[in-house]
Amino acid sequence: MTIKWPFRNDWTEWTVDHRNAYYHIRMRSSRNPVQWEITGDNYRVSIRQKWLNDPSQWVLSYSNKHLMWRTEYPSDLEYWFFELSENNFFEMWTEIQGDLRDWAINDKAATVPDEVKIAAIFITVYLTSPKQ
Repeated sequence: MTIKWPFRNDWTEWTVDHRNAYYHIRMRSSRNPVQWEITGDNYRVSIRQKWLNDPSQWVLSYSNKHLMWRTEYPSDLEYWFFELSENNFFEMWTEIQGDLRDWAINDKAATVPDEVKIAAIFITVYLTSPKQ
């Protein structure tokens, strides 16, 4: 995951290279970090905060489908997940509690496109990264 304009301190556009596929992520409206869009070869995914001033729940929308990417507890940004059914889910958590630099991912959502998973990973990393 690479910020597109690192020398301008512009966090509004990103590029992801994953499995020889490229994805473009951009903030939908300038300086409003609660709405994002990711485009890949097959899907366009809209990422938006569900509730104003609540970074713990995000709606990931694609192809007339909606997933809720959320934390287990509102004040804890170290564990995130979406669940489609008991054995069809995607989750990520910090490897060491309190250390937001290293994340582990458990992907059991084979039917969910990579663009959606990358959207979930992106918004989590964006929210938990220092912006200075």
